[in-house]
Amino acid sequence: MVGRGRAAGIALAVLAFAGGAAAQNASVSDSDLRARQTALYQALLAEPDNLDIMFEHALVSVELRDFESAITTLERMLIYNPALSRAKVELGAAYFRLGAYENSRYYFDDVLANHNPPPEVARRINVFVDEIGKRTQTSGFSGIASFGLAYSSNANLGPPNADVLFFDTDFTLNPDFVEADDIGVRALAQGRHYYDLNRPNNDVWLSDFQIFSLHYFEETAGDIDSFTFQTGPRLALTPRSYGPTIRPFVSGELLNSGNDLLYYGAGVGVDFSNTLSDEVNIFAAFETKWREYDERNDFDGLSISAVLGAAYSPDANTTFSAVVIGDTDQTSADFNTNYELGLRLAAVR
Repeated sequence: MVGRGRAAGIALAVLAFAGGAAAQNASVSDSDLRARQTALYQALLAEPDNLDIMFEHALVSVELRDFESAITTLERMLIYNPALSRAKVELGAAYFRLGAYENSRYYFDDVLANHNPPPEVARRINVFVDEIGKRTQTSGFSGIASFGLAYSSNANLGPPNADVLFFDTDFTLNPDFVEADDIGVRALAQGRHYYDLNRPNNDVWLSDFQIFSLHYFEETAGDIDSFTFQTGPRLALTPRSYGPTIRPFVSGELLNSGNDLLYYGAGVGVDFSNTLSDEVNIFAAFETKWREYDERNDFDGLSISAVLGAAYSPDANTTFSAVVIGDTDQTSADFNTNYELGLRLAAVR
């Protein structure tokens, strides 16, 4: 029954979990798989020591995402044969899907250390092991940075010609204030730090920041420096590893224009997301913050933004999304108050 080659058994297990079996059974419905699972269970009652039936029952359970049943069956296989590497590989994969990473790591490490798997199987196992290492880190940082040259035909933000009308009076501006082109340096840095809160369901504290800078070589009126950040916990709302999450946060921002402070602000907000299925995710966000301008006090006031959207991913490489965005600036001077509403549709392949 278990006389097949050890390497073939390991390869079958890894390929099955990684998608090989799923591809073979793509046309099989859940009801058919459930019926097959029941039939295999009845067969095990008649032949409780049949390792081939046990293994097939475990693979069908994996197809049904019934990982608890798969784990029970695979661990029973190891009672009959503690050295059965194919069962250990599937156990590692099933525990991984349940989020029991230390159990998963135990079985994968055992196969790598004691069963000499073929290179292609070892590579697949190492993918799991590397991901376990990432998911079990207490904290970590990720980010991007970019630098480059920028050209603007109006680097000083001036009018197109020197003749202007001001309060029904014609004026001629000094040529230094008319639009002028220039080349400058542009830099952008974005980063995220996470800290594991040691709670169920991957609860973490997330901190995000963005720094942007644009400086021209000769003109300075169009120079911009900005800094924004958000920090707060992302918390699961159910005991499941995947499902609705909420993230309350505080935020701050600062903007320099022309090398002078334009405004700074601080606020609070909340993000929400819910994974309804393997294909559908919904999300929403709300933020309100106070902006304080350095000299233009008529612009001081609350800035409020809201986002509501949904994403659909029919496969691992394709995502369609629709997002409704609303913004308003409630300034101290009513004539500066504004409202914006937008719709964004996107497809990524």
